[in-house]
Amino acid sequence: MAYYKQPLLTESVSAVTATPSVELGTKRIVDGREYIYAYNAGGAQASQYLVVQRAAGAEGESFTVTTTVDPYIAVMGVVHNATFTTATYGWLLKRGATRGIFADSNTTGPVAMAKYPNLHACADGTVGPSTGGTGTTGIGAMFGRALSAVSDITGASFAMYVDCRG
Repeated sequence: MAYYKQPLLTESVSAVTATPSVELGTKRIVDGREYIYAYNAGGAQASQYLVVQRAAGAEGESFTVTTTVDPYIAVMGVVHNATFTTATYGWLLKRGATRGIFADSNTTGPVAMAKYPNLHACADGTVGPSTGGTGTTGIGAMFGRALSAVSDITGASFAMYVDCRG
């Protein structure tokens, strides 16, 4: 029988702190979701359900929310439980079911996410399909699949499954 050995951690995966409580990069599984302990090294807060990439030039498990997406950097995780203010530590979702913020701004008609099941990072931590006509398109590496449809409403949240490799 296979098992996963993880450290005994008493801190909630919803906790965001100004000082580290465990070693950066520590992984844990809670309720079937895999989390990684990380640091917000960016100049902006990372709100709930935004996707984040590893901070450019940063060492270890540091991330940032940027207005542009680097297509050569894989998504590091999703802010699943609590907002990370600037220069704080907490748990990012690496693998499991969560919600995402839709980025499509197609003005030619509705775009259902079910039509574009592969998810990619878009600007400002939002999520979009790999193609979207005149709308915003995701350009980062694929990191998940849509579990529910979403209308053409920028900022709408939807169900998704993520498997972040960054």
